Amino acid sequence: MIPDASQCSFFLRRVDEETGLVTQNMLSVPIPLQDRTIGVVAVVNKFHGEFDTTDTELLSMVAGTIALPIENTRINEALRKSYKELKTMNRAKDKVINHLAHELKTPVSVLGASMTLLSRKLNALGLNSQPVENILNRGRRNLQRILDIQYEVEDLLRKKEFKAYPLLTRLLDACRDELDSLMALETEHKEILDSVHHSLDRIFNP
Repeated sequence: MIPDASQCSFFLRRVDEETGLVTQNMLSVPIPLQDRTIGVVAVVNKFHGEFDTTDTELLSMVAGTIALPIENTRINEALRKSYKELKTMNRAKDKVINHLAHELKTPVSVLGASMTLLSRKLNALGLNSQPVENILNRGRRNLQRILDIQYEVEDLLRKKEFKAYPLLTRLLDACRDELDSLMALETEHKEILDSVHHSLDRIFNP
């Protein structure tokens, strides 16, 4: 409560200078919101006399009334800004997803085609055999798994429905191919690989 603004050392005179008005007296009260103050409401130049406690109580009541609408407006502005930023991030995410999808699919497709051409060349030269064909088939299966995993990553990023079972079965298949490769290095007994395949199918198949 400032009864005489001209005698107040902390009164901000810039407003009077820019508006051409003269502030004689002033009453300011905080705008409270729960555990904090979000601003101040002030009135100047009372028509008759000086500001008193009745004016303070009335202005405090007004401040309490306008606190929530002001805060709601601030929150709405923040939400609007956040929503705009979120839309921008979603657009950027979609661009990244599309870019990564293309960058992954292209080399995998080239590798798959190259393995097919290699198989044909080996057949033409009479160098192909069942063990070689098994190796090529294993490579093709794992290339397809890379594509499948990439599709599921896309689904996750796009928040599509995602089922864990296909991923688990692919992990098991990957383990089986790894066993194929390791056993092929140690032994040529095909029945061992068949036995391992049968055991994996018996234990882990649905």
